[in-house]
Amino acid sequence: ALASCALAAIALLLAGAAAFGIAPQGLRVAALVAGGAAVALHLRLMAIALGTGMRRELGRSFTLVRVAWALLVASLLAALGIALDMRVDGLPALFGVALIAGWLLTMLLGLLQRILPFLASMHAIPGARRPPTPSTLTAQRPLAIHFWCHLAALALLAFAVVADSPQLARAAAAIGAFGALAFGAFFVIVMWRRSHPAIAAPVSIATVA
Repeated sequence: ALASCALAAIALLLAGAAAFGIAPQGLRVAALVAGGAAVALHLRLMAIALGTGMRRELGRSFTLVRVAWALLVASLLAALGIALDMRVDGLPALFGVALIAGWLLTMLLGLLQRILPFLASMHAIPGARRPPTPSTLTAQRPLAIHFWCHLAALALLAFAVVADSPQLARAAAAIGAFGALAFGAFFVIVMWRRSHPAIAAPVSIATVA
C-alpha cells in the first residue's frame, strides 16, 4: 500500500512538472508509467482483500466498483495516447468520459449503495426498540434500475464520442438522468425506512446487492 501511494505521488509530481512545460512529453509518459504501476499495485491489493473476505458475492454495487477499476485503467491508456500525440478522433473526450463518468462517478455510486444503508442503520431514530438492519433499509428495484441505466449511459456516451453523434449523447444523458432519479429514490426510501423501522420491509441479507 505504501509503495502504491509513493508511486501515485511520484506520478502527480511528474505530471505537475510536465504541466509547467518541463520536458512535457517525456515527463507525462513517465508519470503515466508511475501511475499505472500504482494502480496495478492497488488493484492487486483489492483483489487480495476481496478474495480473503468473508463474503464472496457482493452484488451489483461491487460490479460497479469493478467496472470503475477497469475504466480507471482505460483512462490511463487514453492519457498515454494523448501524451504520445496519437491522432485518434475524440481521444481527449474519451479520456474524460473514462476518468470522470467511468471511474470516479461509477466508483462513488457503487460505494454509496453499500455505505448509505449502513450509516442510516447506525444513526437510527433514538428510542426505537431495535435499529433496522442495512438490508431492511435497502430497496433493490431502484438500485437495479440505476445499475442498468448507468452502464447503458456510459456505453452510449462512449459511442457518442467515437461516432461524434449529438443524438447518442442526448440519449445517454436521458438514460443517465433516469438512472439518477432511481438512485435518488433509493436514497429517499432508505431515509423513510430509517424513520419508520417498524414498517420497513424485511429483506434477506443474501438478497442485498
